[in-house]
Amino acid sequence: MSHAKFSPSSASRWVNCPGSIPLSEHAPPGKSSAAAELGTKAHQLFENALLGRVRLDGIKAHNPQDQEMYDAVALAVGWVKAFLPENAKIYTEKRLNIAKSAGLDADLWGTADLIAYNRDTLALIDYKHGLHPVSAKNNKQLLTYLLAFSKSWHKFDRIVAAIAQPRASKSFKVWDVPISTLEEWRNTVNYAILETRKPDPLLKTGGHCFFCPCKPICPAYLAEVEAKEAKDTEDFFKACGI
Repeated sequence: MSHAKFSPSSASRWVNCPGSIPLSEHAPPGKSSAAAELGTKAHQLFENALLGRVRLDGIKAHNPQDQEMYDAVALAVGWVKAFLPENAKIYTEKRLNIAKSAGLDADLWGTADLIAYNRDTLALIDYKHGLHPVSAKNNKQLLTYLLAFSKSWHKFDRIVAAIAQPRASKSFKVWDVPISTLEEWRNTVNYAILETRKPDPLLKTGGHCFFCPCKPICPAYLAEVEAKEAKDTEDFFKACGI
């Protein structure tokens, strides 16, 4: 599967650490994981169930893992159907040319799980199958997707970013996004894009490093790890009275 250089799903990383974009060109190739493959399978099931191509009520799987997936997706589909705006048009797995729509000079595009809108409301909904809780509020991935609609923001009374994550949350997470936040985010994204083109772009460590492919070769991350190891060793010797 191809990905944009400035992928919305990793926006939290490259906005905070613009240097990770040029550095990623030298990073070891990523490997698929069982969790990623399960997530892809669950996303496909979510789309098909939402569009009525398959029915999940009462379905029985041949193994516990698939049964958990069926139950989780069924719960998420129920949340989404209850939330959808009245008479909404919906699009699933829709590729968005974010850069062109938002006037940004970058390889920035992505595929949204679900877009729903009517005359009053624009909703962008993302399905997450993972166990690590993800918030809808200030979600950088969803904010980046919403940049694709920048020319239409003012046509809607309500713009919503939502997360359906049934394995990690007991409720549907919904955030009403202010247009001022979207405008500020567009400026932030543009600044980060320009920063990546500098001779020595910023490398900054943080929570965004968790899934970063650059960790094995990132000087900022490796320096932080080395400093922590040195401090841990020093604390150990102090505790032992050495």
